[in-house]
Amino acid sequence: MDANKLKSLKNFFESEYFTPEMLLQNISKYRDQPDVLNLLVEPMLNMAEQTITFYSPQFCQLLIKTEIQQLFEFFKRLCSKSIPMFFNLYWLLGAYLQLEKNKKKKQKIDQFLRQMEMSMVNGLFNENTFQSLNQEEQNQILLKDFQEKDRKQEYFTEVQKFIGTLIKHSLVLKEFAKEDRKHHLKLLIQKQNQYLQRIVKKFQQGVSLPFYDDDNKEQINSYCIVNILEKHQICFHTKKRVPYLILVETINPMEIHLFNEIPAQSQTNIEVIGYVEAQLNDQGFEKQMAQIDQEEQKLYHEALEKIMKMEKKGKRQSQIMLSIDQYMQKQLKKQQINDDQDKKSLELSKKDVYHRKRLQSLQFIKQHENLVKSKSLEKNEQKYDQFQKELQMILPVEKLYILKKFKKKTFQLWDQSWEEKIKIYKKESRYQNFPSFKIRPIIIKGGDDLRQEMFAIQMMKQFNKIFKESELNLYLRPYQIIVTSANSGIVEYIPNTQSIDSLKKMFGNGTKTLYQIYQEIFGSGFEEAQKNFIESLASYSLFSYLMQVKDRHNGNLLIDDRGHIIHIDFGFLLQTSPGGVNFESAPFKLTQEYVELMKGRESDYFGYFKTLITKGFLALKKYIREIENFFMIMVEKSDLPCFANLDIKAFTNRFQLNSTDKEIMDLVDRLINQSLSSWRTAQYDNFQKRTNGILP
Repeated sequence: MDANKLKSLKNFFESEYFTPEMLLQNISKYRDQPDVLNLLVEPMLNMAEQTITFYSPQFCQLLIKTEIQQLFEFFKRLCSKSIPMFFNLYWLLGAYLQLEKNKKKKQKIDQFLRQMEMSMVNGLFNENTFQSLNQEEQNQILLKDFQEKDRKQEYFTEVQKFIGTLIKHSLVLKEFAKEDRKHHLKLLIQKQNQYLQRIVKKFQQGVSLPFYDDDNKEQINSYCIVNILEKHQICFHTKKRVPYLILVETINPMEIHLFNEIPAQSQTNIEVIGYVEAQLNDQGFEKQMAQIDQEEQKLYHEALEKIMKMEKKGKRQSQIMLSIDQYMQKQLKKQQINDDQDKKSLELSKKDVYHRKRLQSLQFIKQHENLVKSKSLEKNEQKYDQFQKELQMILPVEKLYILKKFKKKTFQLWDQSWEEKIKIYKKESRYQNFPSFKIRPIIIKGGDDLRQEMFAIQMMKQFNKIFKESELNLYLRPYQIIVTSANSGIVEYIPNTQSIDSLKKMFGNGTKTLYQIYQEIFGSGFEEAQKNFIESLASYSLFSYLMQVKDRHNGNLLIDDRGHIIHIDFGFLLQTSPGGVNFESAPFKLTQEYVELMKGRESDYFGYFKTLITKGFLALKKYIREIENFFMIMVEKSDLPCFANLDIKAFTNRFQLNSTDKEIMDLVDRLINQSLSSWRTAQYDNFQKRTNGILP
């Protein structure tokens, strides 16, 4: 490239108009031109860590697919000066390594990781300052540098072991009966916290994780876990694994100089049963869980395909759901025969335990439905109470916890906010005087590839940024995701929320509508909660349509203490769907209950809902090139299922780039009509009720 062109590009790269999105686009565009890439090094180095973390999926994708040397040198420099940044990039690249099938590419990524590790261990070394010292001073620095490298290498090993053990807990807990899991989790966390305290004492810092808060305007970030609150854990029961919630205390280790040292913590020694220790070392456990996941997806696929075939034949809803019930019962009978045979064996395999629990859950749910419908319920009060006890042992822990908690409190949800709880917890903490002190609720997940969800949240943050810049009353609640491997990660828990499924089980056990539940929960604050519901529903409806989000059952939809609806779990979007069947064909989820909460289709509230979606469309289409750049980088040779055979043009067309305001308004009407009249949305909810006990 000629000198004038290079000078022009240099001026552009150094201008205030040069955004991170443009940086990524130009790295990809000029991947074969080293002279231009050299000009991009300085803008890369000037980026804030929080910004780099946000774009880390694109940086990692570019590095793996293009192998640009300047980008790799940038990675190594980041790793040498920031430990949390090192773990962020190291784990994310490691996830690609685990799933890479090409042998040569796999070796190349492995080489990247080794060099990144060495960069973190070696750190930054000022050669000019070193050369200006005398021989004795140089020897002292070299000895100190050697000791520091040895310390960093050991720290890296300890963090890997700590995080790996946390993740394996999520898989091991599945082996215990539901009523025993909380007890075992408490023991495991107590022991894990002991291990954490040894790390804190030895290295005078905790476990570094790439936590970066969007609302953090300060320079100092709180990213080092120094303590786990042992009294607060919750298991979330799923069919394949047991994600769990813990509360962790974090600080910034740079603040340690304000104190003599991190305060000591005395703890009694906790012994955990040998069975759990053995399971933590069982390398084949994740493979067995993956096999179960494949079998469950196959069952989903067959059942949803059956619904679709009957739908085409014009069968009535009652006929179809009866057929599905018969189909599921047939599958259960097959499994029952297998289970009866397995009872003769002295030692049950993990797979058998899983299917037995699944069968028991479905049977109890069916019995429960029949019992609720019974006209003689009052006469069977004693039998009903006994049944409820048994049912609560196998339904999600949320239900049991919430029922017990709020039965005594006349259904006063969120009587103590998360912020109020934090104040209480902080008073008991040894780290309360650290300016960066935070208490973070996090969910540990094993057995899930969270890279796709990480991308979905990245896009949600981008949408949210656009909405705020456009001064629109559109509400989205992104959350943090840290990928730790190809099948594990850490997810931020959203406090002051309950799933709609849990709320329905609390209030009338499925007999009350959202409108009735909102009136009961929010009372005099109903109208404000109603407004918040509309503004959040419009936002998530638009996001769901543009990103083609699936699996929107009521276990994945939350309501917060201000009335917002919040979507979680983005395991299915764009090209992917549950069971591999694109059953949920509606643009977004819009039920009659939602319309009722908005006072009907002819109300001003519903008009406000439509207006918000329209304004959201108009705002987003102005930024389509930036949004498109995210996709262009991620799609290239991607191994993520959501990008398989993705038509970028079809994606950008959904933004209505060439449509007038009137045409977009008409489109919004059509999308609402398609969503509201979606027979498949209702059937998917019914399907989830019959298979997972999630109330529609």
